[in-house]
Amino acid sequence: SFPEGAVTREITVAPYATTTYIVEGYSADAQGNKCSGFGEITIDVHPFQPPELGSDREVCAGEEVKFDGGELYISWNWSTGESERYINLVEDQKELILEIEDKQGCVMSDTVSVTFKPLPVVNLGPDITLCKGDPIFLDAGMAEEYLWNTGDTVQNIEIDATGHYSVL
Repeated sequence: SFPEGAVTREITVAPYATTTYIVEGYSADAQGNKCSGFGEITIDVHPFQPPELGSDREVCAGEEVKFDGGELYISWNWSTGESERYINLVEDQKELILEIEDKQGCVMSDTVSVTFKPLPVVNLGPDITLCKGDPIFLDAGMAEEYLWNTGDTVQNIEIDATGHYSVL
């Protein structure tokens, strides 16, 4: 906003809405009488919708993350070097930046982080044959979470029946 009572030749303003500024310029005549004139300027502020890439994302390796830069703009500049509205990512982007320009020439940006988590290595070993009733332990290896097709959610399970066993 305009600093009321400012007595300088110029000021810097950054209005958020269309605003009219009135300036009084003055001088004094030889008798010390104030001579003044007024100037007025209206600054139109275009409505602006910044891009919205959403929150940071963490997905499994091998997946694809799709981004839409938004339809309200005339240009899209991604930190990946792409300049289309839509992009697909298949690798980490610690700081994916989208800079857009709208029809009024306003430029804005948004940033998001995309992390691809490596898939856990699960090796249950070779197929085996046991005598009926002999139990065996299956070890899914190190992972953050486990979900066996038996419903178990632990790293190791004991089995004692023929069947197909898998872990997600």
